Amino acid sequence: MNPKLEMEIIWEDEHMIKVKVFACNDLFSGSADCYTSRTDIEDFAQTVSGYPKTIDDQVSFGTGDSEPDAKMSNFLCTFKPTHRTGHYMANINIYHVITYSGSHKESSSVDLEFGIEPASIDIFVTSLNTLSLKPRGEFKAVLNGKA
Repeated sequence: MNPKLEMEIIWEDEHMIKVKVFACNDLFSGSADCYTSRTDIEDFAQTVSGYPKTIDDQVSFGTGDSEPDAKMSNFLCTFKPTHRTGHYMANINIYHVITYSGSHKESSSVDLEFGIEPASIDIFVTSLNTLSLKPRGEFKAVLNGKA
């Protein structure tokens, strides 16, 4: 399986959207449905636009509370350098939470990394901007990693 991060809007109302997030590398994969907003998706695109700006530049975007205190599914995406070599990685943490009536909660998580190139980030930024404008279910923003 080729490493990648995918985001697709699967539900929305006037205040928020639910995004299906899927990520995989050679060994692991995971997905979760996370609440965010179209503005947050635009901000994510703006944050990573032109990345990397310096050799040790690191940027992150996430939704919701981070584990283990999370009450809802969330994800965190961090772009970071690898040892000041001019190579970059995407670190993706996906935390899927299922809650039931009462206090029972089930959760699963995956934390994975894959190599990325500046050109693939530029394409991802364009796809995030498109995702922020398209109706739900019509488009997936995709970040392709290095195999």
